[in-house]
Amino acid sequence: MTAYTVAQGRPITLPVEWIQYPGGPASPVTAVTVEIKPSAGGTSVVGPTGTGVTSPATGMNVYNWQVSAAQAAGDYLVIWRGTDGDGDQIQAIDIVTVTVQAAASSIYATLPDLKASRKVTAGTDDAALLRALTAASRQIDRKTGRRFWLDPVPTARAFTIAGRVTPAGLLLVDDIGATDGLVVENGWGSAWTVTTAFEAGPDNAVALGQPITELSASPGAFWSGPRVRVTARWGWPQVPDEIQMATLILANRLYLRKDSPEGIAGSSDWGGVRLSRWDPDVEALVGPFVLPGFA
Repeated sequence: MTAYTVAQGRPITLPVEWIQYPGGPASPVTAVTVEIKPSAGGTSVVGPTGTGVTSPATGMNVYNWQVSAAQAAGDYLVIWRGTDGDGDQIQAIDIVTVTVQAAASSIYATLPDLKASRKVTAGTDDAALLRALTAASRQIDRKTGRRFWLDPVPTARAFTIAGRVTPAGLLLVDDIGATDGLVVENGWGSAWTVTTAFEAGPDNAVALGQPITELSASPGAFWSGPRVRVTARWGWPQVPDEIQMATLILANRLYLRKDSPEGIAGSSDWGGVRLSRWDPDVEALVGPFVLPGFA
């Protein structure tokens, strides 16, 4: 039995390997299904089903479980079943522990990281450093026109189709950081109709730590409306490394601003030096994330 751990609202890849005997060769298995159910008993949350079960190699199957943000924390049994080469029914069981999702943080770097960058351990300035981190994060939001933390639960936003559909038929939406709870509806006012004739893109965005930014209508379908309502967890799947570093640099700068109240820093050797309005390193770090019109 293999044990896995995943947080609420996150995906997990669950593999199973079939072998003829311990240490032996891989065994081809057919009609493989997976079932996920609470270890304490109760209704299965997945399956039994063969849908979504893939076979990347002989004797191996994989299932990608997108754990809902509302999934109860606890232990879940992953029960694999299949038919071996002799026609016998076989079974394998693993366990997944679903942990409570950490509260979404709107601050893009941590206080310990900022203190480490300043080589301080005392807590006397923690409040001021936290204010600098918060202000730096919000300044990056305004600079880029987006935010990099993920909503814990899905909420609805409505979009007017006019001006948001590209010539290729892609509907441009705000950043979506997870696929669980994603619902798309066409309509107007209080009349909305759920549609499943769409695909989220770019391909593999969430798996690569990027947000979903477009919805493409399936072949033969089209966006009707004149509005679309999207229910989703808005934001980014995770804070990019560049944004974390930019936040630390900017927070350091804002914290030190108390020593240059008029925008001029000085020393006995060099005299006064006027501080630039925007750090060039921060500019370079956040530049690739800036939405058009926000630069």
